[in-house]
Amino acid sequence: LFRQYPLWALLLFHPGRNTSHHAASTSDASPLFLDLRENTDYTALWLGGSPMAKDDTPLSAYFDLYQLALSYEGKSPKTLATYLANLNQFARHLQNKAGRPPVLADFTPDAVMDYIAARKQEPKYVGHPFSKVSHQPMSPFTLGQYVRTLKGFATWLREKRHTRVNVLKNLQRPKLPKLVIEPLTEVEIRRVFAAIDTRTAYGARNYAILLLFLDT
Repeated sequence: LFRQYPLWALLLFHPGRNTSHHAASTSDASPLFLDLRENTDYTALWLGGSPMAKDDTPLSAYFDLYQLALSYEGKSPKTLATYLANLNQFARHLQNKAGRPPVLADFTPDAVMDYIAARKQEPKYVGHPFSKVSHQPMSPFTLGQYVRTLKGFATWLREKRHTRVNVLKNLQRPKLPKLVIEPLTEVEIRRVFAAIDTRTAYGARNYAILLLFLDT
């Protein structure tokens, strides 16, 4: 029980109940841990309200917590901006599909696959925080980055017990094409060496370095 719920939740008493030792009924002083349920947000009880299922919590609230966690880990501002741009783009896709702000229950493998399928039809850099929209199609590497961001978010949700399981654990990443690097031709290699002035110290050094690269 103590592993599943924070200590403050176990010690809280319902705000409207009588906690006196002389209460006529022991049910009047029942602590909350008698009615604790997994996957429930008890923060509302601290405010005098009713518990809210985590599945109904807005997804944007977890984005904010995730951003704080990444910032604490030392992620750079540029990395944070990229992650949050990807997550917010996913949330906008869900909202357009459902006609309402997405909640945690909407974060499913099917939703991610539908999102990636939709992004394949969009131009490159749509929603990117630093690059302008291009008329070129979305590259497989960019799509793979979106999936990595969402899978990282799903892992964090599970580690922090916001979800019972890692909802994207079994979601495979899209296959990426293999990059084939074409080597220089013999003529191109000769041109590179011919451009180096070996009469200088730097030129002689660069010539030796290129020879080493060529032989390894």
